[in-house]
Amino acid sequence: MKYTSWILGMVFLSGFSAFSQEKYSEHTVAKGETISKIAQQYKVKSSAIYALNPESRKGIKYKGILLIPIKTGKSKSTVATVSNTKTHTAYPKETLYSIAKKYSITVDELYAVNPSLKKSGLKNGQKIQIPVTTSNTALISNEKTQQAPELVSVENSVPQEITPTHNTTGTIVREILPNETKYAIAKEYGISVADIDSANPILETEALKIGQKIIIPIKDDNSSNVLAIAKVTPKIETVTAIAETTITREVLPKETKYGIAKEYGITVKELENQNPNIVNGLPVGYKLNITSKNEIASTVSNEAIVANDSKEHEGSKGFKSTKDDDFLDQLVSTASENLGTRYRYGGTTKNGIDCSALMCNTFSAFDIQLPRTSIEQSQYGVVVNNEEAKKGDLIFFKTSRRNRINHVGMVVDVNDGDIKFIHASVSEGVIISSVKEKYYSKRVTQINRVL
Repeated sequence: MKYTSWILGMVFLSGFSAFSQEKYSEHTVAKGETISKIAQQYKVKSSAIYALNPESRKGIKYKGILLIPIKTGKSKSTVATVSNTKTHTAYPKETLYSIAKKYSITVDELYAVNPSLKKSGLKNGQKIQIPVTTSNTALISNEKTQQAPELVSVENSVPQEITPTHNTTGTIVREILPNETKYAIAKEYGISVADIDSANPILETEALKIGQKIIIPIKDDNSSNVLAIAKVTPKIETVTAIAETTITREVLPKETKYGIAKEYGITVKELENQNPNIVNGLPVGYKLNITSKNEIASTVSNEAIVANDSKEHEGSKGFKSTKDDDFLDQLVSTASENLGTRYRYGGTTKNGIDCSALMCNTFSAFDIQLPRTSIEQSQYGVVVNNEEAKKGDLIFFKTSRRNRINHVGMVVDVNDGDIKFIHASVSEGVIISSVKEKYYSKRVTQINRVL
């Protein structure tokens, strides 16, 4: 009788084991994970995980094993396993959000198959896994047939013939130069801004950046014009010389010093020197005296233009030119106008402001749009090492027990390993702090270059 019971018990356990293999999967607990986060990842209820793992109600351990119920029936998509993924190499200016959008998945699904991204962030050239789901299989298959565009440039300032890079869809590659806008580029190539956004989905959510490569679609009716623009041959052309004139201009609502200075081809510092009364603000209706630079036609060889453009473009990379250093000083100056403003969660004005709104307001004054929250801003731009931090970079912190980014500031000075940053502190309002301060040194998480 005992022997028979033992046999029946073994059959029952075998059946249960086979059933479990069909209905459940194992999950290894990653650092910082919680039951609710794991449940969200697998799109199940926390109670279902507790039911299979009763001991987890007392807490879960790093690298511990949990049984996860597998949902049956139809669903939108499930998180792909490592055996069902595609490798993607991150290129400059990409973000987790843009990659997720490109492959029709969520950022959480990227985190699920790339756990290290939560801590380290996305880096240029990093290889990550893309989960293959039923909804993006065709998209990934098509993406494999496309090659990454290559930049066409003039090297060493030597005049030469430049042939644009084409691909099978009828496009050329274009690199963004300082002060360019999508509207100006679209007009240059005889296309619409919508055409540019369609060919470069990332531009629907992010602003243009100096040095960024974008794709310009070629249409049948403008292909000859595009080729003419892209092909540079030495010849004599009419260009312009510069002469100065002074005008009076009235400040309109919502205008910024940067926008006005940009309009007349001068810096904010030059604008303030010409109009000392606007140093501390820009009142609507104020009449500015602006000494601007007018263009006068003259004739020179475009070989000189090509060489000069090449040098100017090389100087624009990495903020090495005087103009870029001045821009960063203007950025810091704009943020510093908020010093002393009290902290208010969700606030966006000088009556009260939070940390991410301070960043949004500062950068939007220069026509650079950032996402609204600190966690979204941490996915914008390119992550750099702390040793590479520069003025104008965003710096992120984890200051709560939830072990996720919840605070952001902007680097205003880097000196001898000390990084000073401006931010909206909950207790002290908008202030400048240092990463060497004990509180922040333990909580600094990452630094992003967004310019």
